[in-house]
Amino acid sequence: MNQLKHIIRTLYQHIPNSFKNKYALTLFIFLLWMMVFDTNTLPSQVRLSMQINEMEQKKDYYKEEIEVVNQSLEDLLTNEATQEKFARENYLMKRKNEDVFVIEYK
Repeated sequence: MNQLKHIIRTLYQHIPNSFKNKYALTLFIFLLWMMVFDTNTLPSQVRLSMQINEMEQKKDYYKEEIEVVNQSLEDLLTNEATQEKFARENYLMKRKNEDVFVIEYK
């Protein structure tokens, strides 16, 4: 029994004073819990932050694409030459005196 007390006393002496304070020990345990065991750990927060940045970049890209498509739509609705070009390319329409040849690549 005396040996056990001696071992405990020796171990207690090797513990830094900051961990002997119950408030510091509680803070240390809380920080350890938040960084390792909680669902909102530091690595998960970094991963979520990277996903947010990636999604914001995609949002900016798609906003630019929407502007380009809206401009193309406006041009298609207002310009007769663009309408004719669109009809010829997508619907294979032709004028009365023309022949259309469709070439398929294999």
